[in-house]
Amino acid sequence: MAHQEDPATETLVQRLRDGDEDALNHLLDNYRERLRQVVRVRFDPRLNARVDPSDVVQDTYVVAARRISDFLSGEKVPFFVWLRGLAFERLVELQRKHLKARSRTVDLEAGTAASLVKSAPDRNFIEGDHPFRAMLQRERQARIRRIISEFSSEDQELLRLRHLEQLTVREVATVMKLPEGTVKSRHFRLLETLRVQLEKEQDSEGGKD
Repeated sequence: MAHQEDPATETLVQRLRDGDEDALNHLLDNYRERLRQVVRVRFDPRLNARVDPSDVVQDTYVVAARRISDFLSGEKVPFFVWLRGLAFERLVELQRKHLKARSRTVDLEAGTAASLVKSAPDRNFIEGDHPFRAMLQRERQARIRRIISEFSSEDQELLRLRHLEQLTVREVATVMKLPEGTVKSRHFRLLETLRVQLEKEQDSEGGKD
């Protein structure tokens, strides 16, 4: 799948291809916060007693430095998608080691709906706001969780990638091996479905008063 990096990343990748070793450090620094977000979203809380998410990021960077030649010589994918894949591999390794999980699907793909709601930042309520408004927000989250749980696992994953991991449309398309147009249309459809279902539930409750 063809892709285009942002100009700054493209320049650093080209410098890396030209033998500039410092370019890798700049690339990793540029993506540190984004990778932390991915690890936060995917991190199994049962690992908290044994592993810190920041250690996963650091381990990923060590592996990236060792395997950068794989990126340069391999299939053309966005640098962050490649980096994210290394972090994913590390999380799977940790699950197998500490939780005896046999496959990625056991834990990393489980509970998507709950994770989408729980991990999403609350931008609608100011800290310390009236308790009643906080209660309404919790009720709304419960509705969202219920609606999302009825989506297919692939649709839930698209929402997780787009909203929690905050990947670009191009990055989501690469990860899911879908055309960008499909990602855009499916994403719009999911958000529209969510909006319509929420309105239906609210109208239904309003009719009971």
